[in-house]
Amino acid sequence: MLDLICVLTALQIYCKDAHYNFYGVDFKPLHEWVDEISEPLGDYLDEMKENYFLFNNTLVPRGVDINEGAKDYVPTGLGSNLEILNNLLALITMAHNKVNNLSEINGIVGLGDLMGRLDSHLMKHIALLQLTTKEV
Repeated sequence: MLDLICVLTALQIYCKDAHYNFYGVDFKPLHEWVDEISEPLGDYLDEMKENYFLFNNTLVPRGVDINEGAKDYVPTGLGSNLEILNNLLALITMAHNKVNNLSEINGIVGLGDLMGRLDSHLMKHIALLQLTTKEV
């Protein structure tokens, strides 16, 4: 679970970097799109911490520890709009795969539904990013 939280935190960080670094005629729609990707993640992360760590009577990891783990996942460069979108696709796909590989959620009431909602959000943006970055 902690690894998924770190990846989602990395996604939030990278979205904020991307938010200010798109350029050209696509700036406005891309600028707004990364907000649409990023904004719900804070609520998902909060719910994950409450439903998983608190439910298991475990200390919730400190923000500095989560950020330390997240830094390994944040892409180092930004580059062109297409490179940024490809980096976002890679991060979101990684988060999607981690959600689907979690064995820790069995028996935790509400966590399965939470993971389903989170994964639905991720899958929507995977599909949109794949269409956007697809070569014609």
